[in-house]
Amino acid sequence: MEIIEFEDSLKKDLEKIFEEIIKDMQGTINLRVQSRAGAEISDIFEKKFVEYANRNICANIFNPECSPEGATKNPFDIKFNYKINEHDELIWGDIKAFNSRYRNSNPDMGTINKVLKFMLDGHFYIVFILMQYTAIDDNTIILEKYPDTNSRVKVELLKDIDKSFRLNPKNQLQVNYKAPFKYRTKKDFILLLEQKYKESFEREFIKAEKKLKEAEKLFNKVKQIQKII
Repeated sequence: MEIIEFEDSLKKDLEKIFEEIIKDMQGTINLRVQSRAGAEISDIFEKKFVEYANRNICANIFNPECSPEGATKNPFDIKFNYKINEHDELIWGDIKAFNSRYRNSNPDMGTINKVLKFMLDGHFYIVFILMQYTAIDDNTIILEKYPDTNSRVKVELLKDIDKSFRLNPKNQLQVNYKAPFKYRTKKDFILLLEQKYKESFEREFIKAEKKLKEAEKLFNKVKQIQKII
């Protein structure tokens, strides 16, 4: 099987499961919109995914799991094996729900340390399950359809993340949630990730150099006032 076919099949099967979940929920969630609404939506869908995946809606998905209760630093929201013919991959999934009112949201998409460890363990595919929501009253939110697909969920691969992403000081991959995903090969993604990784150290190095120069000036002034030079 061609790798592109595998990736397309993976995304379509995940979209099918999450669309089924949303359909049964009638596209709404009884939840008050607040700062952690996205995280609470993710918690709901993590558990629902395991339940629906075990119904054998998609035969290629097996061994579904969600993050342990209360494990806010868990490296995945969901994980499962995806197998077509002899091609079997362990997949990690990250569920992201965005308030559509915010036009310039730049969510964290996971730490690079997590990504690198996953790849060093011999795996590769990390997927994002993306949804956008808005409040229809004080205690109800509705999941909106994406106009380009008419679906209420988008499934994208980390490797196809927009090239505008960067690493923030906490080593989190960060990108505007409106930035489009674009296909790239495994090799191209790893080379891009390496570039971004090195750039983050270069930024920190420049900051450190500046602070060292400031420290030298500061202590020279202290020494002058204290008459020790």
